[in-house]
Order: sequence, then C-alpha cells, then structure tokens
Amino acid sequence: RLLFQRIAGYAAGIRPEGRDELIYQIRNYVEENYRNPELSLQFLSEQFGVTDTYLSHLFKKVLNVNFSQYLEELRLCEACRLLSKSQLPISSIVEQVGYCSVNTFGKAFKRRYNISASQFRTESLQEKTSSPV
Repeated sequence: RLLFQRIAGYAAGIRPEGRDELIYQIRNYVEENYRNPELSLQFLSEQFGVTDTYLSHLFKKVLNVNFSQYLEELRLCEACRLLSKSQLPISSIVEQVGYCSVNTFGKAFKRRYNISASQFRTESLQEKTSSPV
C-alpha cells in the first residue's frame, strides 16, 4: 500500500512536503542499511518505487550532495569510529561498513581524510595514550 502511495505521488508530481517525506524515509533506510554492499541508487529506486534519475535529483536538491557521496560519508564515518575504538582488522572493518574491497575502501578513505586507514588508527591510538585522563 505504501509503495502504491509513493508511486501515485510520484506520478502526480510529488508535492514538496511529499518529496521531503520521501527523502526522510530514504535517508533513514540508508542510515540503517549502509552496511549492505548491494546498496545503490538503483537498489533504492526499486525499493521506493521511483526512478534512479528522480532519486539522484532528490538527493542533490534536498541534501545538496549526491547519493554516492552521502553513502560514502556514512561508511567512512563508521569506519573511523571502528578504527579508533576497536582492534578489528581493517579487512573486517571494510566488510562491516559495506565495502566489497579493501582497495576501494583504502582509496575512498585516503581521498576523504588524506591518510590511510592504518595511519588514522595509529594516530587515534597515539592521541588516546597521550591525552591526560
């Protein structure tokens, strides 16, 4: 029923408040499922009954960021948390945050933070041991 309502709203040109509700639902879905390596614009468009072109436009217009940037930011923020708070191997963290390859993760991490994930972990540990308690 909800899917039918979304499709009907889309066909009718979705009013701004409908658009905002849709992006709110999609953001929640992405935040709960970013660990899924299959998560993509096409996957979401199928889940929410809209075209991937419309969904892409919606992300850019409402959130001022494209979908892939949004997803990457969620994944990398969680990776930073895990790198600084756990001793999990980087390969495990890569899987836990939704990347299919250590190489792809490493490139994204370095592009975003200008250091490697292992350097980030080392610096995080150094900050913990050097800061007064």
